[in-house]
Amino acid sequence: MADYNVRHTDRNVSPISIPEAEVNDTALDVVLFGRINPEYGEKLNEDLLNLLENFACPESSTTTNFNNATPDLTQTSKTQLHNPTNGQLWFNSTRDTVYYWRGDVWWPIPLREYVAANWGSLLDGQQIPKPVSPITGHVFDYQDCIWSVAPASVAGKFGSLSCGTDTNAVITMKYRLSGTNTVIGGLANYLIIGIRGNYNAGQTIPPIQFTPTPTPSVTASVMATTTPTPTPTRNPTPTPSPTISHTPTSTPAVSVSATLTPTPAPSNTPQPSVTPTPAPSNTPSPTPVAITSIILARNFSASSNVVNGATAGAGIGFLNTGAVGKTGLSTSGASTWLAGGYNTSDFEVSFTADYEAQFPGSSWYSTPAGNNTMGTPGTWYNLGTGRAWSIGTTRDIVTMFVNYTIRQISTGRTVSGSINLSGTAGTPV
Repeated sequence: MADYNVRHTDRNVSPISIPEAEVNDTALDVVLFGRINPEYGEKLNEDLLNLLENFACPESSTTTNFNNATPDLTQTSKTQLHNPTNGQLWFNSTRDTVYYWRGDVWWPIPLREYVAANWGSLLDGQQIPKPVSPITGHVFDYQDCIWSVAPASVAGKFGSLSCGTDTNAVITMKYRLSGTNTVIGGLANYLIIGIRGNYNAGQTIPPIQFTPTPTPSVTASVMATTTPTPTPTRNPTPTPSPTISHTPTSTPAVSVSATLTPTPAPSNTPQPSVTPTPAPSNTPSPTPVAITSIILARNFSASSNVVNGATAGAGIGFLNTGAVGKTGLSTSGASTWLAGGYNTSDFEVSFTADYEAQFPGSSWYSTPAGNNTMGTPGTWYNLGTGRAWSIGTTRDIVTMFVNYTIRQISTGRTVSGSINLSGTAGTPV
């Protein structure tokens, strides 16, 4: 008798032996025939068909996520997929996805359409948009995503800052300028990546809570430390001469504190001359913040409801006259981008991020570089040349914004901002 020894690709795997007059339908998901087995036509044709369709069948109802899918063996015509071999393919007809047998589990073959990402800048309190596959249009759930945020810009020297998100990807970007107790909402950069079948098991770090400036409490602790010093000096009064020698020692300490206390007194002319020196050094530290009182236009947003007879749309724009044109049910931001009394030629603008929109075909923007163009990255446009910039849309939108930076030429100070449209749109500008 002459048996067939059917060998695997891997030479370390034992071959499958088939007696010459028999068939083997238990070693694999296809039937193997012995050398003189007479009835092989139908089963051989089924083998070829099963290979062509990659054993296509639905997934089991016990499947819980993309990566642990298993075939529903009750839906196969015979014993297909009961005996898979390493590298065998299975087309999951439930998900339209090809899996391969890894030796222990069925594993999806990675495709480009299973990954998507987006990035940009959002204001404090806004939600990061979910990634959308550019191939299939699949919207990735937050559970399938990872993301990170970082401060985009801070207008001045800050004393504390908090930047993060909650589990629903809502951004917290707040900061407090040095020497103040006012908490300001800012702009954050974000990156979000969606991976089909990924399970996000990460932890969210809660944003910090802002507290008032602790400077007064430090001053009080120094005063309290000085007060107990004389008390121990008087306790050892019973000691004869050492007590007297210590008494003059504490007297200079009192004279030093007295020298600090009457600092405002005009009697010590040299002392006030030294004291004002740090005062001017402290004055320049908030100087960068002053640009926000000059450039009033920073972060703007607009939205409105569609009304009967109105065209869907919303817009916001900066005019060369210094006014800000806005339309919509709710708008925020100053009504002028530059405070009065300042020369527009002393300021210039540069666009620092790409224009993004939910429906680009129904949206538009304009910059000094022209309609629907950002211009060369890093190019500064003088605001005294009579050019304006704006964004708008003619239909409902989810997120649309343009980021920019304004610089004062005479001082080199800058402030960044964003023009943002969101919500349900209404009559355009």
